[in-house]
Amino acid sequence: MNTIELQWFLSDQNDAIIKKSGIYMVNDDQYVHGKNCLVYIGIAKSLELRLKEHKEWLNRGRNIEIRIAECKEEYLEDVESLIIFSHQPIYNTSKKNDLNLSNDLKIYNYGNFGSLLPIIDSRYKWYGKAW
Repeated sequence: MNTIELQWFLSDQNDAIIKKSGIYMVNDDQYVHGKNCLVYIGIAKSLELRLKEHKEWLNRGRNIEIRIAECKEEYLEDVESLIIFSHQPIYNTSKKNDLNLSNDLKIYNYGNFGSLLPIIDSRYKWYGKAW
């Protein structure tokens, strides 16, 4: 099992991480889902370049908040997959139904991680209904 620690920052609070590979999350106010809800998870070899590519889309939001965390490139795909699978962000279209990881993974989120779960473990998958 791989264990990953992600320290999250608001994107405008850490100039060093924005130039590295990592994962980012976008929160926004949604009419149906509420205020400051997780709407998108993404990965990038350069967070700065990827966020510039999203600029037009991000400018359409009501109250956009972007958080970033540094992550080694070798774990990016698995980390993104597990976070998307466990949180189901509304604008992500893939990786929501199946969890295909190269190894079991446990993620510890700390810092400014917003609405993410503090610990996410791929060994615990629940496919049932919540009621």
